[in-house]
Amino acid sequence: LIVIGICPTSRKMENRYQGLLNQITNYNQVLKSGVDYQQVFFVDMEKHINPDDPHVYLLPDDHHLNRRGNELVKNELLQLIQAFVENEKGAKLYNQTSDAEKAYEHFVRSFQKYPDYVDNLYNLLYTSCLLGRKDQVLRYVKYVVHSPVRHPQLIHLIKYITGNESVVTKS
Repeated sequence: LIVIGICPTSRKMENRYQGLLNQITNYNQVLKSGVDYQQVFFVDMEKHINPDDPHVYLLPDDHHLNRRGNELVKNELLQLIQAFVENEKGAKLYNQTSDAEKAYEHFVRSFQKYPDYVDNLYNLLYTSCLLGRKDQVLRYVKYVVHSPVRHPQLIHLIKYITGNESVVTKS
């Protein structure tokens, strides 16, 4: 499930309807609360649309997406879908041929498209270890520790890899 957040509106609309931007942010927080980075994902429109200059992505009604806004949504969705596809290619390749090197290349491409994808992070860490790439393992462990991703199997793998129970207890 890919949830697309509500776009912020303009300052003009905020002045007309006091608290509207805050309500949009609050509602998006509710939508984000269901994200698990494994089966539920969120496209954050607030990071792209500036209420002081919303017409880069919004029509003059300050609400609906213009052509460029729709292009933005398409590109955000495409990044996610490409991450899913690359991860699936890597998993299939590894399961059918045990070629960890080629599978790893797909997992890296998936990470580049959408770094918080839990299944891919697990596969990336696992194959990095399998290939003996300690620098990469540490890089991905650090990424997970500082990311919003908190999945039990991923955390268990990191604890196993690092031998450190406290490395991923940050919330």
